[in-house]
This record gives sequence, structure tokens and C-alpha cells, in this order.
Amino acid sequence: MWFRRRLVNDESTNLGSVLLRMGLVTREQIKDALDVKTQQEEMLFGKILVTLGYISDNNLTEALRLQKKLRNGGAVEAMCEINGMLVCPPGR
Repeated sequence: MWFRRRLVNDESTNLGSVLLRMGLVTREQIKDALDVKTQQEEMLFGKILVTLGYISDNNLTEALRLQKKLRNGGAVEAMCEINGMLVCPPGR
């Protein structure tokens, strides 16, 4: 299904992309976090965003949950959640 392929790829399911779609970070904040990541490779990307104060621990937990759903075949459901839809299309 073209729709599913378009929704789910490595780039669209990385944590930064998920957080962007959720409206929790800006591209500039992701760039800042990536700059830190290059200097502190052992630090997890999500924890860098929390440490910088860009997202909360709860935001990170929710984004990781949606990321997992996207990667495990729940693309339509995850996108419904990200887009704030209370009811997903029938049959999804």
C-alpha cells in the first residue's frame, strides 16, 4: 500500500521526525540536539532534548511509544494519534 510505505520509512520514524510531527520541537531544536550528540556520542538523543529543556520526560515517553507503533506496522493509528484525531478511519 503506497500510503503505508509513504508513512513509514527510516527517516519518518526517527525520533526527531516523530517529535516534529507531534509539534513538540522545532527543526532548530533538533539541530541543537544533534550538535550536542556529535560531542557526546554516548548520550541518547531523546535525553539530550530533555536535558536541553526542549521536551519533558513524559513527551519523550509518548514519542517513543508512537515511534515504536510506527515501526511495528501501526502507521495509520500512530498518525491518527500524532494528528490529534480522536477516531481513526474505520478498519484501522
